[in-house]
Amino acid sequence: MSKFIGTSFSACLISLEKGDMTLDKVAFILTSTAYPSREVMIEQIRQVMLSKAIETHVANAIALWDSGRIYQASTRQPAHMPTPGTYHCWVPAPEMFCE
Repeated sequence: MSKFIGTSFSACLISLEKGDMTLDKVAFILTSTAYPSREVMIEQIRQVMLSKAIETHVANAIALWDSGRIYQASTRQPAHMPTPGTYHCWVPAPEMFCE
């Protein structure tokens, strides 16, 4: 079966909800989000995704998070913000990569 890589977390959640894509076909989603935890992700989805299908969005996001298929390519956490004149190319890996 073909797998797909998503490039926008919110657009992918909407596509999943509409049935344009199914969870089993998602290899992973490469996103510019910076959720430090599953709980923060859920809270942010509830605040940002203005939809009657919010519970579907949350359920799909949890399934993707729990299966390690959300790759957050950015970090906006203050402890990791580069200072002027420096170049930082490393951020802590999620626990699933540390086993």
